[in-house]
Amino acid sequence: MTLGGATTRMLLRHCWCGQVADHAPGGWHQGRWCHAMAGVVWLAFCATHQTHAGLMDAAWVPRQLIFTPDWSEGDHAHSPNGAEIAFTWGRGGQYQIHKVNSLGIGPQQVLASDSISPGYTRDGRHILYPNPALSSLQGFWRMDTDGANKMLATPVPSSVSVANELPDGRIVFLRYISVPMSVWIADADGGNLRQISTGEDKQQPRVSPDGRYVVYNSQDEWGIPFDLFRYDLVTGVETQLTFESAAQGYPAFSPDGQWIVYQSTEDGGPWSDIWIMSANDPTVRRQLNNDPWDSRYPQFRPDGSGIVYSAVMDLRQTDFWELQRVEPPSTWTSRAGSGGTVAWQSPANWNSGVGPVPELGVTAIVQAPTADQVATIANGVTGQAHKLYIGTNGAVRVNHGGTLQLGGGGIYLDPTGTLALDPGATLNTTMATQFGGTGSVVVGGSLVLDLSIASVDFHGTLHVANGDPAAISNLTILAPPVRVLDPALQTGLLGYWPLNEGAGAAALDRSGNGKDGAISGAAWDSDFARGTSLRFDGINDFVGIGALGVSGNAPRTIAGWVKSNDASGADGDWTGIFGWSPTGADGNGRYFDIEVRGGAAPKPYCLHLYGQEENFGPLTSDPAWHFLAATYDGTDVRLYLDGDPYPVCEFRPASPLDLRDEFGMGTRPQAGQYFDGNIDDVAAWNRALSGVELRSFSLGGLAGGPACLGNLRLDPNARVTIEGSGVAIFDSIGSASGLTIGGGLTLGPAAGGPAFATGTATGVTFNAAINAAAFEVTGPGTVGLGNHAALAIAPGGRLSVPAGVVLNCDPGVGGNAVIDASQAASVFYEGGLSISSGTLDLRVPAGEGGPVRMGDLAMLSGAQLVATAQPVGFSSATLGNGAALFGDVTVDRWIAVAGHSSGTAALNGSLRLGDGLVYDWTFDLAGSDLLTILGDLHFAGAFALSISGSGGRSIAPTDMVPIFLYSGILETPAVGLDYTIEIGGLADPAHPYRWNTADAELWAGRGEAGQGIYLTGLVALAIPEPGTLGVVAVGVAVLARRRGRRRYLSSRAFSTSTSSGAGS
Repeated sequence: MTLGGATTRMLLRHCWCGQVADHAPGGWHQGRWCHAMAGVVWLAFCATHQTHAGLMDAAWVPRQLIFTPDWSEGDHAHSPNGAEIAFTWGRGGQYQIHKVNSLGIGPQQVLASDSISPGYTRDGRHILYPNPALSSLQGFWRMDTDGANKMLATPVPSSVSVANELPDGRIVFLRYISVPMSVWIADADGGNLRQISTGEDKQQPRVSPDGRYVVYNSQDEWGIPFDLFRYDLVTGVETQLTFESAAQGYPAFSPDGQWIVYQSTEDGGPWSDIWIMSANDPTVRRQLNNDPWDSRYPQFRPDGSGIVYSAVMDLRQTDFWELQRVEPPSTWTSRAGSGGTVAWQSPANWNSGVGPVPELGVTAIVQAPTADQVATIANGVTGQAHKLYIGTNGAVRVNHGGTLQLGGGGIYLDPTGTLALDPGATLNTTMATQFGGTGSVVVGGSLVLDLSIASVDFHGTLHVANGDPAAISNLTILAPPVRVLDPALQTGLLGYWPLNEGAGAAALDRSGNGKDGAISGAAWDSDFARGTSLRFDGINDFVGIGALGVSGNAPRTIAGWVKSNDASGADGDWTGIFGWSPTGADGNGRYFDIEVRGGAAPKPYCLHLYGQEENFGPLTSDPAWHFLAATYDGTDVRLYLDGDPYPVCEFRPASPLDLRDEFGMGTRPQAGQYFDGNIDDVAAWNRALSGVELRSFSLGGLAGGPACLGNLRLDPNARVTIEGSGVAIFDSIGSASGLTIGGGLTLGPAAGGPAFATGTATGVTFNAAINAAAFEVTGPGTVGLGNHAALAIAPGGRLSVPAGVVLNCDPGVGGNAVIDASQAASVFYEGGLSISSGTLDLRVPAGEGGPVRMGDLAMLSGAQLVATAQPVGFSSATLGNGAALFGDVTVDRWIAVAGHSSGTAALNGSLRLGDGLVYDWTFDLAGSDLLTILGDLHFAGAFALSISGSGGRSIAPTDMVPIFLYSGILETPAVGLDYTIEIGGLADPAHPYRWNTADAELWAGRGEAGQGIYLTGLVALAIPEPGTLGVVAVGVAVLARRRGRRRYLSSRAFSTSTSSGAGS
């Protein structure tokens, strides 16, 4: 069965005599399903004689650690603290010692030339390695971990390899005498040299963590390993561990010394795979992978979390892979030997102080037979643990005045585990390196959760509760940094602009060189794919940076992420995006920048040198993000695309390069063209980076991803604040009222402060940048966007706001918020969109067969809506007095200007009114509603003017009151505009009246207020009884010229057809 790419097979039972036992019942039982969680299936295999847990039950998930097509890696060693991996680098018969960090990033540092098989000293300060080929001094050399201070440390005659330092300083190693190999031991100075393995052809020794045992393998006359041995340095006894005909070799101990990992072909296949066996009973074994290539040189990480090995793809390429260990929940139990102490528990009383209380060095495991038992840390009590594991039915509550202090292990919660922190409780996690699981954390009152150095991958429920609605409960989370640095990328780094500030007028340089960029016009933006970035409008936006210190023919590299917002790919010829683009310095070779190439649309991305351009491949009509990089080594230029370590183009410049040192983004100043798109994560170096280094940068070698904090639930007046790095991702966010937002939400800082979300009586309000793979609301309720809040839907994502849900933008007077669904694959919006104050920048995708609909729009007085990216439609629109809209808008059913008989609203763009739309229009003695359109006015079909108001104001046939003003053209159906005039609420108890609408009609033309549609001929007649409301004029009236005194602005010839009737 394949688990995430790894194949787990039934274990083979090996008898001590070397024969393979029968697999029939009585030998091994059938494999059975044991546990399933988070998409990983756990397999348990039960022996008839004994049961083994730990590594035998763990899931092992493969992942590629390094991709280096130009060379191979093998024969590696981990530093004692696990931070580095030193290894043998090989290419074309050349061998060197390199190292990478624990993530596999940065395989470029040459520690020693012409040498192999590095090994760390136990203090982690030095690396031991065999004498270089060019040296006549044989034995083991020693150097600092940065390659400095090389010296002969342990002289040994003849060739040696694979140094293992013992706790007492002695060295166990492989020695070559003529051709045969054998395992030897010597003092640190080379004295007391002796062989410990018997016979000849024994190799690849590795020492147990306590220094007592050595494991190694024998080999045949062809150099193929075939059996494993263990040597006891105390008793001097060598024991053969395997007897099969399979090729078994390269053994190494686990960090606790209880297991041996090795490579083997004992499954009968042609390739060697990774296996483990018990160090105490070599008949207990498990195969961990089954890949279509050789897996070699396995070694455990120092913390036991994984096994790193070399995958031999072919004779030219060997890469590091890792089997990551994922423990099943069943390994955490309260039984003896489970790896920890049960905390704050006794059978009869779960209060703190009763039962063993672990110290910071001990793991605390809390679980219970039923869910009603709680381990309580009372007022004045401090509970301590290295790691808090809350398992089945486990519950820990910290009372007011109580303290939970955790060490480096952090917190892990099973699905039924709960950690509850009462108001006034203290949680100390400053040393925590983990926060994970799928359980529940309930926080009351205000609390700080310090995860600044933790690995955070939590997918449970994080509930911020509030028992006092008059106060605000606040959970402040110090999120860990999102940056993951690759040391190799620091070499020659001139400037690094991650463009993740989210606010301000500066693009900060994170290289330490102080090359901050000045932002001119470009706006902070965000999306799910890249988080925060800079958006350039294609009109006049740019970032000026200046000189970086590279000129002439010097080597260089530029790299960054770009996304075009020009769907037609018709940006101006030679539009600059980022790189060296000097002002007033045209001439061959004076540029080195990434641009939009000239020519017919759609245009490709290219590297521009002036006098020569070469394409990357993608067109600027493509809305996806692309990683573009270009290098120059002083002779040749190479272009790289989307993290591929192989160049897509390699050429020698036609003219000598004469670079002028002026770096920037968003424009080519000399051409006056500006980029329409987004730019993110830009860097420049004074050397030519390799393809592998550029791949590292594209994967976040200078910047990483956010912490995952699961499912956030907020009570009314409960708040979560993200500080530290200021960025975290939530699986979902919801409120006590039942409103939930799903789809994966990354919260980042809003301008002017940290990111936070607050629960309300009806939902949740955000003051944050929100990047969502999908923003799917289930309600009913309200989702609020405060000042500088920005909601961005990822490319291909979905925005879903059903009926009963209102998205309310309330950034305050002068504030702003953003909803960017421009890259969404679908928009389902049947709820409400409310703008209570400030400005909403709304970006929607292009609709199919018409604009995307965004439900019912409600704008309060003075609010603004900017929707200029694409036309947008609404089912209805209520526009407060002074409301302003920008962009092309469609309203389907109903529209009103809510100004109490004298409201005015404006639209800077075209307005399209749906067939049968009702305009709820009011007037009185003081004035009337008016909608001004700085653009075209379109009627799709029939139109109803529903009139309401108060007072006995007449509109005589000689009077005209504007209901619409427009500056563009008027478009109506070809047969004319079929309209009705409805009396829907005209009444004044102090002045009873009825209405005569015999001459009431709509007129189009230029009146005193300007070009528009006017109402005329509505007469109020005073009567002794109250007015009766009703429809008083129904018929077909075609907008026309009256008495020849005025003209209408339409290309059609209209006639008048008005039905008459008496109002009552």
